[in-house]
Amino acid sequence: QPMTQTPEMDRALEKMLLKDLRRQQPMTQTPEMDRALEKMLLKDLRRQQPMTQTPSDHKSDVVSSMASRLSKLEDQLKQYRNEITKRDKIASKLNIEISMLRSHNKSLKKHIHQMETFLNDYG
Repeated sequence: QPMTQTPEMDRALEKMLLKDLRRQQPMTQTPEMDRALEKMLLKDLRRQQPMTQTPSDHKSDVVSSMASRLSKLEDQLKQYRNEITKRDKIASKLNIEISMLRSHNKSLKKHIHQMETFLNDYG
């Protein structure tokens, strides 16, 4: 439904315009104006449409809201699980690489020890 301008809204806007004109400044939207307009719009909407929401409608709204939130959380959980699986695979590959590097390091140390022994014996 189109919004109907009420005399109350007209008076509030006139006051704001006059106040700005007295300051000789162009009208600028302020938080106070926003709040005043919101209040007036809410009053106007309440006059036009009686509250038709019943307690059962409210319950269904709450249930649908909770279902929506639950669905979002489940999606987020799925993303986290996928991320954990991905990171576990990376960690597993890194652990294998660490193991290989340690083994290679051990063989190099053994080789160095053999060379030092050789040089001590024949050097």
